[in-house]
Amino acid sequence: MVAVLIDEPRTALLAASLGAQYQLVRLLGRGGMGVVYLAYDPFLDRHVAIKTLPAELTTGEARERFLREARTAARLSHAHIVPLYTFGQSDDLLYYVMGYVEGESLEARLQRERRLPVDEARRIIAEVADALSYAHDMGIVHRDLKPDNILLDRTTGRAMLTDFGIAKQRATAETLTGAGVIVGTPHYMSPEQAAGERQLDGRSDIYSLGVIAYRLITGRLPFEGDQLMDVLGQHMTRAPVPVHQLAPDSPVDLANVVERALAKAPADRWPAASALRDALTPGSDEAIPDDLRRARHVGLRMGALSLAMFEAGFVGSIVATPPTRLIWAGIFGGIGLFTSVATVVGSIPLFRRFGARAVLESWFRQPTWFTSWWPAFGRAHGDVWDRLPPIVRRLRRLNALSWVWLVASLDLLLWLLRDAPLATTPVSTVTHRLLWFAATNYAAAVGALALAAHAFRRWMKQVGLTKRDAERLLHESLGAKVFWAQPNIAALLAPHEAHRASHDDPADLVRAIEAAVRNAPDGADGALYRDAGNAARALARNIAACDQEVAQLGRDVDPQERARIQAGLDALGAAQESEREPKRQMRHLLEQQARLFDDLVKRRDELLARRTLLLEQLRALSIQLAALRAMAAADGGEATQISGRIHSIIRGVEYRVEAMREADRAALAHGSIPPS
Repeated sequence: MVAVLIDEPRTALLAASLGAQYQLVRLLGRGGMGVVYLAYDPFLDRHVAIKTLPAELTTGEARERFLREARTAARLSHAHIVPLYTFGQSDDLLYYVMGYVEGESLEARLQRERRLPVDEARRIIAEVADALSYAHDMGIVHRDLKPDNILLDRTTGRAMLTDFGIAKQRATAETLTGAGVIVGTPHYMSPEQAAGERQLDGRSDIYSLGVIAYRLITGRLPFEGDQLMDVLGQHMTRAPVPVHQLAPDSPVDLANVVERALAKAPADRWPAASALRDALTPGSDEAIPDDLRRARHVGLRMGALSLAMFEAGFVGSIVATPPTRLIWAGIFGGIGLFTSVATVVGSIPLFRRFGARAVLESWFRQPTWFTSWWPAFGRAHGDVWDRLPPIVRRLRRLNALSWVWLVASLDLLLWLLRDAPLATTPVSTVTHRLLWFAATNYAAAVGALALAAHAFRRWMKQVGLTKRDAERLLHESLGAKVFWAQPNIAALLAPHEAHRASHDDPADLVRAIEAAVRNAPDGADGALYRDAGNAARALARNIAACDQEVAQLGRDVDPQERARIQAGLDALGAAQESEREPKRQMRHLLEQQARLFDDLVKRRDELLARRTLLLEQLRALSIQLAALRAMAAADGGEATQISGRIHSIIRGVEYRVEAMREADRAALAHGSIPPS
């Protein structure tokens, strides 16, 4: 490992101070407030970043800022904040060791691509908002939020917040600036920060995050200028160009989140970073502008009223005598047409402000009570329609269509009798028409439903669904997260399209690994790639076995049944020597049932924990194999390290799979789990 890569006495002093714990690799960057090195930790086999204070800044305010940055970072432990491991000092050399994020800064990404895809921008904003929410809860305001201080992990794309150099701790009101002194980066400052206010809270960071989000979506800053005071003045006095004017393809909810974050007055912004994060969830009501929220389901109501009027006009034209038929049809049909036209004309300002797509999405938003197919543009977030088993979708469609069929059939019956009032029509004629109507309509509908129901009952027995779960599977709201997340129900659902090729689906991970095996670079260790493919398939098989057993246990472990057993034991009261034999036998039986139930619950929890470990190994194998392919041609030393990690993972898979088999055999012999 290379120890010193730049000719500087302080680098040699740093290497000496680190000793054997860390080995300097290379210089990562140099800025006005610090020098950052890449180093290697041989004991934990990981890379770290080490930040030092330049020699010319080892006294005064810069030193205090550096120390405070270290203290602040040391208090924070969050998935989207770069962690600080340790701090050190040697003579006037100050340094601290932090996590190394292999990738690039968000600023570097924006310099290269100008703007990001909407979904990726939404994710990055949400992750930074989550990190800010945690820091604010800890009493820390960042005060220098900008793309340079957001790092993007190369492998996962995860956003990591760093550089708390001018952060302020509210609990102690600790600050290094006096009244009227401006600190931070002008293009990302909140109006109150630009005005030099000292008492900043988390809403100042929310404004800065809004500026970053604006740039991610539109490709430009909300306020630009060559002069510092010009930029600060715009932040304090001018409103930015609306997001949808610069990025017409951006979702309305996302644009509304950004524009609210950029409000001049702190009270008009999101009250907390957590609220901004939650509003970024697609379909969140909090992110919908008030005008659009008031327009929710207007299209459905308009359509229902118009259809009712047209239906009334049709019925009136059939029932009425021939001279008045056109009058009936014209009156009700005219009301329906007028309703539709008036609604559209009255909503022209909404169309101009938000665009046709956003208004139509709000108008035709799926009602929570509707349980069948709905156009994709109007579905609620988390809707599971596309993931339902085909047989369930078929029955749900038939249930919904049966109501349409009923109305259409009644209309057909009226049409058949349109020219013969019942008072003057022979009974035989009416009976013939009614029988023909029933035979051609209801018989077809009932037959289709009966065939589908029979197939569903057979499928229900095959997958082991209880009658109650089967009923809910057919009638539960498509957005009911609690029901669809139950293990035995979730096992029936197909992976969501948005999560295909994700790090959470074992099948996707295996496909990615198999693709890496097929496309192994020339000269690569073929045996290593083949072993990785075999290990991945073994992990996937064991995960599938866990899922299958968990699904079965989910059907057997009914919390209500456990409550009934406990109620029976409570009703019997405490055991007594003088109690009769039937009561004693009943108590023994209930106690056995309770123990069996508890064993099943314990087994289910063990399987879920086992599945998590197996999935983590599969995910790690996929990541390391991708890294090996990327590094094989560029850095032989790094590729060798990654190969070693893959070998370790493969050996761990073999050991873990065998250990699980042995544990299952022992548990089965002991009787603590039921035989499969």
